[in-house]
Amino acid sequence: MRCGLDSRCACRSKLNLFCRPTEAEEYLLRAGKELDKHYIPSRYPNAFPQGAPCDYYTKEEAQRAITHTEHILAFCEALLAEP
Repeated sequence: MRCGLDSRCACRSKLNLFCRPTEAEEYLLRAGKELDKHYIPSRYPNAFPQGAPCDYYTKEEAQRAITHTEHILAFCEALLAEP
């Protein structure tokens, strides 16, 4: 990775500690922070005091997470395509 961060880092918000992001990358860092909040609760049924994860997420939140993921993926693909 161009920032020197181990590619196995699961916490996207930590990128800000290792990189000096451009203005365009600021959006991606904010998107990563939002996605970090979904990492545990969306996977584990006991992450919430009661109910299942599907009881706590709306269609709009899911769509926003998908959009953020697509933007981050496109950014990473562009970085990998660089010589």
